[in-house]
Amino acid sequence: MGNELTRILNLYRNADCFEPQGCPLLFFNNNGQCRSETAYGNMFNRILYALGIKNKQNTKQYSRGPCLHSLRHTFTLHSLLKAESEGRGFMETVPFLSTYLGHEGLMETDKYLKARHELYTASHKAVEDYTRDVFPQEV
Repeated sequence: MGNELTRILNLYRNADCFEPQGCPLLFFNNNGQCRSETAYGNMFNRILYALGIKNKQNTKQYSRGPCLHSLRHTFTLHSLLKAESEGRGFMETVPFLSTYLGHEGLMETDKYLKARHELYTASHKAVEDYTRDVFPQEV
């Protein structure tokens, strides 16, 4: 999280109007109670629908399309690409990302690193080179 967003959230958290009433989360509903995880997903979906990003016409059957969890995947991929652009290698970046994401191991992080080869050619090559002898090949 960037310094400016951290500063803004600290201002919000320390404002006189902030009374979470036992809510461990940063944001809560109009009644001062914790929002459920479902509530955040529903809000995100409403935003996607309002922007025309997600609707019945552009969501494939058996595909949930973009979801709130997609932001976590995007963060992970962009973090890997940023590290690569700054000269840090895959082997030193992914263990850090895995720990940061709260994963128990690198295999859990692997699913976050899947994207279209056309967009992330260098990253995919690094992943393939690193995991060539680690992950079994599909038969």
